[in-house]
This record gives sequence, structure tokens and C-alpha cells, in this order.
Amino acid sequence: MDDVVFELFASSVRREILASLADDPGRELSVSEELANGDDQLRVSLYHHHLPKLADEAVIRWDRENGTVIRGPNFEACEPLLRFLDTADTESVVPAVDR
Repeated sequence: MDDVVFELFASSVRREILASLADDPGRELSVSEELANGDDQLRVSLYHHHLPKLADEAVIRWDRENGTVIRGPNFEACEPLLRFLDTADTESVVPAVDR
């Protein structure tokens, strides 16, 4: 599942979805209101690309009829990387370049 997790994290959109769900285990996200924020192009991308990819790996449960997303049974596979990204100091991960 490690390679799959890295593939899921390759998109900033998917990282934001997972980070939002990590903040509150019982949270239910509204696709239109919380994820797309009224952006029709993003909503289409969520429905046709990002949400299916996350749902196929069972890291989210996506209710298409209600337009909501919750944690899926495999969400815990993403938690170590989410914790790392949340606590990582950018300067310690990417060294500064002397000019």
C-alpha cells in the first residue's frame, strides 16, 4: 500500500482532502461547500478524478448522492505521512541553498 499512498499524496487536492479528514476522525466533508468552494472546475475534477481515486483505495467513503466524504477503512494507511507532513519543518526537509 506504500506506493499507493505516495500516489494518492502526489496531488495537492487529495492531500488537502486527507488532511481535512485527519483533523477530526468523525468529520463529514461536503464536496460542493467544503472541498470545491463553489469552483465548478474543481468540483468536476473532484467527482471525476480525485474522489474516485481515494474511494477506490478505500481511504475515503464517498456518498455520491449526498455529496459527502468521510474516512474510509484504509484511512489509517495515510496517517503516518499526514503526521509527518503536518509536523515537518520545511527547512529541515529541503536544505537552504547558499547564494
